[in-house]
Amino acid sequence: MPKALCLLLVLFVALGSVSSATPRELVNVDYKRIIDLYTQLLQLEVRIKVKNVGNRPVTTYLYAQPQNTSKNVAVVLPYEGDTSLQIKKVARVTEPTAVFFEITLANALQPGATTELVIKETHFSRMEPLPRKITLFDDQSVVLRENAQCFSPYETEVCTTTFKLPMTPISYDTVEATARGSVVEYGPFRQLPALSRRFVRLHYVSNTPFVVFKNVTRTVQVSHWGNIAVEDFLRISNEGANLTGEYSRVDYNSWAKNTGKAVLKEAHATLPYSASGVYYLDEIGNISTSNAVRDLSANIVRLRVEPRFHLFGGWSANWVIGYNLPTEDFLRQDVADSEQFVLNVNFGFHFDRIMAEDYTLKVILPEGAKDIQYELPFEIDSVTREKFFYYLDIEGKPVLVFNKKNVLPFHNQVFKVSYRFKQESILIEPFLIFAAFSLFFLLMILLARLNFSFGKEKED
Repeated sequence: MPKALCLLLVLFVALGSVSSATPRELVNVDYKRIIDLYTQLLQLEVRIKVKNVGNRPVTTYLYAQPQNTSKNVAVVLPYEGDTSLQIKKVARVTEPTAVFFEITLANALQPGATTELVIKETHFSRMEPLPRKITLFDDQSVVLRENAQCFSPYETEVCTTTFKLPMTPISYDTVEATARGSVVEYGPFRQLPALSRRFVRLHYVSNTPFVVFKNVTRTVQVSHWGNIAVEDFLRISNEGANLTGEYSRVDYNSWAKNTGKAVLKEAHATLPYSASGVYYLDEIGNISTSNAVRDLSANIVRLRVEPRFHLFGGWSANWVIGYNLPTEDFLRQDVADSEQFVLNVNFGFHFDRIMAEDYTLKVILPEGAKDIQYELPFEIDSVTREKFFYYLDIEGKPVLVFNKKNVLPFHNQVFKVSYRFKQESILIEPFLIFAAFSLFFLLMILLARLNFSFGKEKED
C-alpha cells in the first residue's frame, strides 16, 4: 500500500510540473496593439512577447478583453509564429469587468524562455457617426473610444497602441500621443500593472459605407440528378450617418466625388469557379447592372453587384442571389460503400468586408437521406432539423438548419455533411410521374369507350 501511494504521488508531481500559467508566472515583455480603422470593421492585431518568470513550464496564456467591448468582438484568432493555437473562453468570477480566454501554446514555455504570440480580433459596431445626419455633399465622420493601454492579466514592461486611420484625424486625445499623418500612436507605456486601462477618443473622417447584413438566409439544395442549387436572401442596411434633406438625382451624381461620399454604390463577392446560372434580384425583379466574370488565375467567379438604388445612410434593401453548382465538384461517394455520401460546401456567404448579424444556413438533402452527420470548423449558436416538402415528395426532404450570430468572411470555410442515400430512391419521382401519366391516359381510353348518350341508337 505505501508503494502504491508513492507511485501516485510521483504521478501527481509529474502532471503538475507542466500546468496553466498564473498571473505571476508570465510577464509581457513587449505588448503592441495595432488597430486598423480603414473600414466599418475594427481590425485589432496584438503582438505579445511573453516571458516565463516562474520556476516551472507553462502551456497556456490567459488573454483578456474589457467586458464592455467584448460583446462587439466577432472573431479572436491566436497564433504562435505560423501555428494557429486553440482558444477557449474561461470564467473568472474575481474579475467581473473582464472576459478571459485561455490560449494553449504550441509548446510548453520553459522557465526563463520567451515566445511571441499574435492575436487577431475583428470588432463590429464600435464606431459611431458624428454628426449622425449629413447631407449629400458632406463627409462622414465617426468617433471611436478605445483603450490605449494593455488590458492583460499579466504585468507589462512596455506597451504601445497604434491607430491607423483613413486620413488625418479631426481630433484625438493628445496626452502621450504621437501623430504622423493618419497614424496616431500612444505610448510607450512602461511597467504597467495587470488590466491597465486608459480610454482615448478619436474623431476622424471615414467615407467607407457602414453596411451590414441584418439577416442572411442561405439555402443549399442537393439533388442527386447532378445539381446543387444555392440561393441567398439578404437584408442589407447602411448604418452610417443618415441622409438628411431632400434626395435629388440632379444633386447626386453617382460617380462624382463631391456627392454621396459614404454611399454604397456596389458590392463585390466571389463564387466557386463552377458556378453557373447566376442571378441577382431585389423586390422589383432582376437587376441587369450586375455582372459576373470567371477568373481563371484565381479559380473563382467574381460577382459585382450594383443595387438598383445606391444605399445612403439609414437606407436598406433586400437582395436575392442564386446560382447552381455541379454535384461532381462538391459531393463525394464512398468507394467502399456506395450508399455513403459526403457534401463539402462553404458555410458563410461570399461578400468581402461585410458582416451578417443574423445568419441562417439551410442544407436540404434528397428525400430518403438517413444517418445525417455534420462537421464544422468553428462553434455555432444552434443546429435544428426539419422537413421540406416539394413536388412529388412523400415523407419530405431532411433539412439541417444552422444558426450563427455575427458571421464574417472568416466563417466562409468548408464544412462537411455526411449521409446515407440509396441511389435507387431518385427513381421514385420519375416513376410517380410515369404512373400518373399512365393512369391519366388509361382513364382517357376508358372514357372514350364509354357511351354517355341517352335513348336508343338509330339503326341505318
